[in-house]
Amino acid sequence: MSSGNRKQHQRRRQPVNVIFAFWRSPTGWVIGGIAVSIVLAAGLGFYYSHIRDRVDVLTAQPPAGAQITVVVRGGTPEADNSLGAEEDGTNTPRPPSSFDPAARLPEPEAWLKNAVAAAIPDGRPMIAVVIDDVGLDRHRSRRAMALPAPVTIALMAYAGDVRDQAETARTAGHELIVHLPMEPYDKSANPGPNALLSDLSALEFTRRLDWNLSQFSGYVGINNHMGSRLTSDPVALEPVMVALKRRGLMFLDSRTSRHTQGLVVAHRFGVPAVERDVFLDHDPSPVAVRTALMRVEELAQRNGFAVAIGHPKDATLNALEQWLPDVKARGFILVPLTAVVRRVRSDG
Repeated sequence: MSSGNRKQHQRRRQPVNVIFAFWRSPTGWVIGGIAVSIVLAAGLGFYYSHIRDRVDVLTAQPPAGAQITVVVRGGTPEADNSLGAEEDGTNTPRPPSSFDPAARLPEPEAWLKNAVAAAIPDGRPMIAVVIDDVGLDRHRSRRAMALPAPVTIALMAYAGDVRDQAETARTAGHELIVHLPMEPYDKSANPGPNALLSDLSALEFTRRLDWNLSQFSGYVGINNHMGSRLTSDPVALEPVMVALKRRGLMFLDSRTSRHTQGLVVAHRFGVPAVERDVFLDHDPSPVAVRTALMRVEELAQRNGFAVAIGHPKDATLNALEQWLPDVKARGFILVPLTAVVRRVRSDG
């Protein structure tokens, strides 16, 4: 390289050399450290703001009078009637609720206001019969509503004409609960539209919960349809219990999983709650249903009360149509579900 070219090349590299020399100096190191700190602080601020916003959404209530439009597609969900699901799986954590569960309760609480009147008997064992999945099969649903009152009718929120069906059941003297679809462990089982799933965003989880609780009125609480996975996750259950507490509702744990946390979380939030003792038609054969009814009587005699859950199946309805009229003669009293909840609370 000629002397002239070498000088020209050195002049071109001089600004670069100056910059490198500056950043290698103590002053350059200090300024660089400050710049990196600013970038990291901004990133952390954005992250925590995002997390806080998700928690705020989870605990927010919809505006008064808000209407939600949902398109319900056809299809009948599979039943989840197991005595205790044994599926393994990991739970997806959800942000905890920051609501005060005692805030803004309706007066009187809906579970008492909408309860079917029933005196808690002195010394006579009580039996509460709950019929799940009502509303989808119209013929068998009408048979369930025609059973001797009081039984407790668990209506599917997405059933057609659910408001009219609820009114029919109430007129017949039965108590109502919302049969709330929740996530099962078995991914092939379909809990139905607007089911509560553990991987939903907080906003969508709240929207689905509010939709299910707004489809008909006059009910005293909810129980889970399927839900072996969701009810095993205490964090996922928190927004459900917050909603029940604020609305003055009770919770019946259907116990579709032996790992359920339903009663534990309900008690933590002050929600009146009770759990299922016997599934009448886990085995839907007539002999098995009659055997299950005998088990209900044994538990009621031993504990003072028992809660049985059945479904609008022919074998179940046939057995109940024969069994219910004679229950008093055998020394038992048939009561709505809220009577058992009152009994449990008085004992506690």
